[in-house]
Amino acid sequence: MRQCRTGVPDWLAAPDLAAAAANGRKGGRPRKVDDADATKARQLRDKGITATDIAKMLGVSRATVYRYLSDGAALSA
Repeated sequence: MRQCRTGVPDWLAAPDLAAAAANGRKGGRPRKVDDADATKARQLRDKGITATDIAKMLGVSRATVYRYLSDGAALSA
């Protein structure tokens, strides 16, 4: 049986995860860039601003900027 790093088996953690989802909670790290910042990054890129400068303006890494500019994927997780 597969186990996560804490040693809790999946069958034991599943009810807790389902209860959290029912309460509107989901796991994972919070996003650094919200929808408004992502839109702003796209607008700046259209104006010719470099990804490095956009990253400095938003306070994120250049890789994060490229992630949001790459394909215009849906921003809501």
